[in-house]
Amino acid sequence: MQNSSNLYQDSVYSGESLNSLKHGFGSLRFNYGSVFTGIFANDQIVTGTFVYEKDFVYEGQFQGLSRHGCGKFTCPQFTYVGDFVNDEMHGTGQLNCVGMEFQGQFVNGEVSQGTLTKEKSVYTGSFHSGQGFWYKSGTLKENDQIYTGEFENNEFSGSGTLIYADSSVYTGQFKNNMKHGSGKLTFNNKNTFEGTFNNDEFNQGIYTFENGNIYEGAFKNNEFNGKGVLKWKGGYYSGEFADDQFDGEGTICLENGLTVNGRFKNGELVQ
Repeated sequence: MQNSSNLYQDSVYSGESLNSLKHGFGSLRFNYGSVFTGIFANDQIVTGTFVYEKDFVYEGQFQGLSRHGCGKFTCPQFTYVGDFVNDEMHGTGQLNCVGMEFQGQFVNGEVSQGTLTKEKSVYTGSFHSGQGFWYKSGTLKENDQIYTGEFENNEFSGSGTLIYADSSVYTGQFKNNMKHGSGKLTFNNKNTFEGTFNNDEFNQGIYTFENGNIYEGAFKNNEFNGKGVLKWKGGYYSGEFADDQFDGEGTICLENGLTVNGRFKNGELVQ
């Protein structure tokens, strides 16, 4: 138990007492302007309302003069209702401020894990320690999209899955909110691309059409560009592409045994 003679110095008490100790209902007025009103037991504050200064108010349990236990703290920036330990938000609580609401776990005054609701988004997951509302790993619903995975600087970064508004789904690596690295994209028309991405665009991999046609090779601007192989029922083309067309040196092989080697331009054999 803290020494009340030191704890409550520079204050004036008025209220109930027992054996010369503050006990029961009473109030403390401090010289610096703060006021506590509530319940005392054996000279110690137990529970009540502490007005620190204008618009800074705590209502709840105490340990000495520290907020400790369940309580509500209100200030111009936010309102917090929940657990306190040693004068800090710690445990389960809800924090409301302009434009957002957080419900979840706090550690040493910082958000740790929970749900952050804003006007146009909802995030559920963990937060980077000591960085406020900076997402770490969880699920973000925003702009009719759902992302589940890792974050850096509140951007998709690391491994994750993104469900687009049109129901297309990407699972793989992200960087700076873009598909970057290895991954698989499944379109809502059932076409798929699996391979590597560079700054949100296809780089190298396999594109499979719903009808069974398959392209494997290089891409640029999300189109077949460079060397690759396009297979379809009845044959395939192996060679160079430009803007989704046979373009350059290549070979067409058909299942009937016909083989054509030559130079192509815009999908047509020219030499």
